[in-house]
Amino acid sequence: MNENWNIGVRNGISRTDFRRLFFTVLCVLFVYLPLSLYGLRIFLLTPLMPYDPNLIHGPQWKFILFVQRPVAIWSSWVGIALAITSFVLIGFTRNAKKQYEHVVEWVYDHAPQGLQRRLTAWGQTSELCKERRAGSMSNDPRRRISLVEGYNPPTYFVLRVVNLAAGPSKTGSTRTRI
Repeated sequence: MNENWNIGVRNGISRTDFRRLFFTVLCVLFVYLPLSLYGLRIFLLTPLMPYDPNLIHGPQWKFILFVQRPVAIWSSWVGIALAITSFVLIGFTRNAKKQYEHVVEWVYDHAPQGLQRRLTAWGQTSELCKERRAGSMSNDPRRRISLVEGYNPPTYFVLRVVNLAAGPSKTGSTRTRI
């Protein structure tokens, strides 16, 4: 590791995030890639018919045909499974949860007063976000890095010191850390 681990500032990715990323890659490599290649193979093996605009835009163009199937074909569930697993693996990370909380905070702060009185849980989440943001402004190096809210560098300001005994032309400047 390095010296930043002692004060709580970690570079790189945590073990939990690494496992989540690793499992996502395994799902893509061993589940979705073979299914996609199988679908591509079936598409390429299907014989192509010449394009005929009369066949597509013929007299039956205004009718929509409904073909009933007793069960859904397995390929129609692949997109749904991909969406669910992607959301579970990527959408429940620490940073994603913070982003969801910021969305709730923004919606709550911009909602009418009558609706805010009914959304008490959203108000608590909004206050939690504000407290967390206020806490991240401290000089503690562990609180200065946040992937959601960005890096908060230490701020400096220039303080001009005027030596009144020597006259207004003699000025000096010093950098002072807040």
